[in-house]
Amino acid sequence: MASDPIERSVPVDLAAPADVLALAGDQVGDDRLWRIVADRDRRFADAFRLGVITTGIYCRPGCPARLPNRENVRFYPDAHAAEAAGFRACKRCAPQAQALGPEQKLVLSAMGVIDRREEVPGATELASLLGVETRRLARAFGRVLGVAPAEMLRGLKRRRFRAALKAGESVTEAVYTAGFGGPARVYDGGAAGLGMAPGRFAAGGAGEVVSWRIFDCPHGRLLIAATERGIAMIAIDPDDAALLRGLAVDFPAALRVEAAADHPLIGRAAEVVLDGLTRDAARLDDHGLPLDLRAGAFTLRVWEALRRLPAGTVTTYGALARALGNPGAARAVGRACATNKISLLVPCHRVLPEQGGFAGYRWGERVKRALLEAEHAEIHPDRAAADAAARAATEPREEVAEAPLRMRRRSS
Repeated sequence: MASDPIERSVPVDLAAPADVLALAGDQVGDDRLWRIVADRDRRFADAFRLGVITTGIYCRPGCPARLPNRENVRFYPDAHAAEAAGFRACKRCAPQAQALGPEQKLVLSAMGVIDRREEVPGATELASLLGVETRRLARAFGRVLGVAPAEMLRGLKRRRFRAALKAGESVTEAVYTAGFGGPARVYDGGAAGLGMAPGRFAAGGAGEVVSWRIFDCPHGRLLIAATERGIAMIAIDPDDAALLRGLAVDFPAALRVEAAADHPLIGRAAEVVLDGLTRDAARLDDHGLPLDLRAGAFTLRVWEALRRLPAGTVTTYGALARALGNPGAARAVGRACATNKISLLVPCHRVLPEQGGFAGYRWGERVKRALLEAEHAEIHPDRAAADAAARAATEPREEVAEAPLRMRRRSS
C-alpha cells in the first residue's frame, strides 16, 4: 500500500514554526508568540517552545503551569533549540514530544514545497504538488493558520516583495524576486499590499500624504483622515491634540496636512458619520465610501465582517471567532477591533464581550454604550443571537455592492 503523500513530502528540516505563523499574513515576532502563550492557545502546542529564564524550564504553548512574566520568557523553534540554550523540559506539559497531526504536517509540507521553488505556486498547483485535493489543503490551512491557501500565498509574495525592496532591489527586480508575473500585477489593484506606491515604500513610506480635518460631534471631537486611496482614520476624543497625536502614531512617516473645508472625500465622510450620530443611527454605514484599510489577513477578515453588521445588530468576540472558523481566536478578534482605525464606518462598537459589559472600545465604554443605545441594539445578546449575527456577517456573498476597499496587508 502506497504511503500517504503527506508523509512523503514532509521536509526533513522543517521550517521554523515562527514561519508557519508568518504565513497567516500577520507580522510575526515575539509579541505574536507571547499572545499565543498568554491565550494558552493549544492549537500551537507543537509550533514552538518557550523558556523561562528564572526557572530554567522550557514549555510548550498551552502548558497548564502558572503563566510566567513576559520579560522572563525566551522563544525557540523547537525542543532541541531550547535544550541547547540550557533549559530543561517541563514535567507538566512534556515539551520534548512533538508529534504532529496530519493537518500540521500538510501545512509544513506546503511550506517545504514553497521554499524549494523560485516562484510561489497558486493554491491549485500547490495542492497538486502535495498530491492532495484542493479542498483538503484549504481545510488544513483554515484550521492550522486561520486563512485560506490563496491568502497565505498572496501574503508570502507580499513579504518577499517587501523584503526585496528593503534589501535595496529596484521595484522591477523585487517584482520578479517575489514571484509576481510582472510589474502590472503589483500596481493593478495594489497586489503588493504596501498601502502606498512601491517606490515610496522603499523610501520608508516618506512622502505619503494624509489629509485630516476635525469636527464637532455628540461624543466630543471627531477626526477624519484620508489618503489618496480612501478614508484611513476616524477617531473620537474630547481633545484635538490627542487626536493629532494618535494620527501621528498611526502614520509616523506620512506628511500630515489639514484638509481644506471643501475636501470632497473627507466632507462626504463627515456628512455620513455626523448624520448617523446626530439624526438617524440606523444610517451609520460606509455608504459606498472608499476605505484604506491596512492589516494582516485575519484582521482584514474581521474588519470585513464588521462592515456587514447592520446598525442595531450586535455579536460577540467569541461568536465572530467561531464564525470565522477559529473558535479559540476571540482575543485575536478583540485585538482586530481594538486596532481598527476607521471607527463607525467599520463598526467595531457592535462587538461585545461574551461575559457582558462594554470593554474593548478604543474610544471608551461611555461612547460605545451611547452608540449602541442610539441604534437600539440588544446589549446583552444570548449566544444563539450572537452566533446568528456573526454567521450572517461572515457568510460568502455572490453579489456584493459594498464600498470599494483599499485593503492592504501591513507594510512593515
